[in-house]
This record gives sequence, structure tokens and C-alpha cells, in this order.
Amino acid sequence: MKKITSSVIAIVLLQASTLSAQFLIYDGFETPGDYTADTNISAQTGAGSGNWGGSSYTYDNEGQPVNTVTSSLTYTDGSNTLATADGSIQKTAGVNSVFSRTFDNTAFNASFGAGEDIWLSTLIGMEATTDITFRVSRADQFNGAGFDIIGGTLVAKFNNSTSSGSMSMTPGQTYFLVGRIQQDAGAGGDDVFDLWVNPDLGSTPVGSGDLTVEQGYAISLMGRVVMQSRNNDSIHMDEIRVGASFDAVAPTIPEPSVYALAFGLCAGVLVCFRRRR
Repeated sequence: MKKITSSVIAIVLLQASTLSAQFLIYDGFETPGDYTADTNISAQTGAGSGNWGGSSYTYDNEGQPVNTVTSSLTYTDGSNTLATADGSIQKTAGVNSVFSRTFDNTAFNASFGAGEDIWLSTLIGMEATTDITFRVSRADQFNGAGFDIIGGTLVAKFNNSTSSGSMSMTPGQTYFLVGRIQQDAGAGGDDVFDLWVNPDLGSTPVGSGDLTVEQGYAISLMGRVVMQSRNNDSIHMDEIRVGASFDAVAPTIPEPSVYALAFGLCAGVLVCFRRRR
């Protein structure tokens, strides 16, 4: 069962404490809890955490509703397990829908204005009718950095450019997709977007992704996460993150030894506190 206990939350937050001043947005679509089961995402207050700026999900085009549901997606690389929350979002096969959520552009530029790498991730549950466009983009545009899955084929996308390579996606499988934007790292100063499929959670990916695309883009204008599922197609997504490092967008559930260390430290602090009293 996919569930973050209060203890896991505390330890994950402790691990991320050094990143507290850096940009981070997260939505695990916790249902029930943050969201209501089988309810249109646009009818609810946006939840999650980080620099969302108090925003909620809205439709650019509302066709078949995108609902928050109690079913959830998980990912493990065999040794490490992605930290997740119960719930996800689903659109059953039906009319085209485009939906998005804005984030705090000022906080974004405070972290990434000097050319730092930008990381993003999400979980995808593949179905026979899956059709997904996912972008981190400008607030006034659809194009940005992300991916398309159409007809069972995955490609990386950056602005109006497409990766030269592609990958086949199998219905019934869950995929963890992680992207990295390197500013001004390409030919002629273009930005580079790398996309990894089911990476090892134990270490930061190095080199090029499974799919790569270069494109000049106005990074400083990024301000929303936008998704689309076309006519007669479906979507099942979970765990959206954008942050300043791989660890920020691919946090893992701590091993039992980490629990022991954390509880030991807490116990030690409590003993010292009582002695001082």
C-alpha cells in the first residue's frame, strides 16, 4: 500500500531541510485527505506543498473530467522506493481535456535565475488508451519542457522541438519519468532537456538522458505545469514535482536504519531536555 506515515514525512523533511530555501513544488494528489475521491480536480482547492503560490487546477479546455481518485501509483528500482502519498488523478477515455496549475515565478527565478539545473518528475500509469502531454511551461503558453506519450510511444519535448529518439511504453506498467533542464548547455547556447525513464533512485543520473532534446527557451518565464489528454484517450498520473535537484524530485522512503537513527536522536534530545529541567 502506498502511504507516507507521519514518521516518514518527518524524516523526508529532515533530509530535505538543506533545500528549504530552494524552489520546490509537489502534488501527490492525496485522496482522501488533500482531495476528495472521484471529484473533478478543478472543483477543489489546490493542495500539495511548496511554491504553488496558492493556485488550484484550472482547465484550458474542459472535456472529459480529470478526477482525483483513491487508486495510486508507486515506483521502486528494486533497492529504493519513491516516497509517495495515497491517491492520483485520472481521466477516462473521452473528450480532449487540457488542464494546468500555475506556480510562483518569482520564487522560481530566485532559485534558477543564475543558470542552475531544473529537475521535474511524475509517475505515469500506462493504459491501452493512454495519451498524455506534460509540460513545465510559460504561464501564457503550452510549449515548454516535458514529454508526449501518443500511441504507446514516448518522446521528449522542449518548446517546439522533439527528441530524435523515442521509447515504447507498455500498457499495465507504471513509469517514473524524470527530466532535467540544463540552461545554456547546448550548441550555440541552447538549453538542453534530458528525460530518464525509470532511473535508479540511489544516485543522481549523469550524462545524457534516455531521450534528449535541445532548444532555446525563455526559462525565466516558466510559471505553470500543464497537461493534456486528447479525444478518446485516458490519463493516469501521480506525484508531480519540480525542484532544484534529483533528490528533490525523487525522494525515497528511508531504510529502517534511518528510522532507528532518527528516533535515537529524538530520544537523546528528550533525555537532555529532561536532565536540564
